[in-house]
Amino acid sequence: TGTLGCQDDPQGWVDSDGDDCVKYETNQWCTPDGQPGPNFDGGVEDFATYANHGHTALTACCACGGGSAAGGDGAPPVATTTSTAREPLGECRGDRPEGWTDALGDDCDAYVAGNWCTPQGVPG
Repeated sequence: TGTLGCQDDPQGWVDSDGDDCVKYETNQWCTPDGQPGPNFDGGVEDFATYANHGHTALTACCACGGGSAAGGDGAPPVATTTSTAREPLGECRGDRPEGWTDALGDDCDAYVAGNWCTPQGVPG
């Protein structure tokens, strides 16, 4: 969907109800920073109710803060620190503030385990 430098990933993803990323964007069910939109009935944790193939709209849809960098490296394009500054993913180095997590609560260990990045700070 319409986020510059981002592509929905996996392509063609739909939630457990059959709703795609375009529908999440047009219905304002989420925001680009990975939060529930004004028309979503629930909190961030409720997106898991609609998970499909290991993804929710928050991980699959650019309009919801997910997707991957254009070029399809499989990593989400950006994450937020607890200070709300936006940083590129794939950079889980020792210079992160203690307790750093992205908007979904994943820390650097989760990024390494998910092959989203390596301990050296490059995409996994």
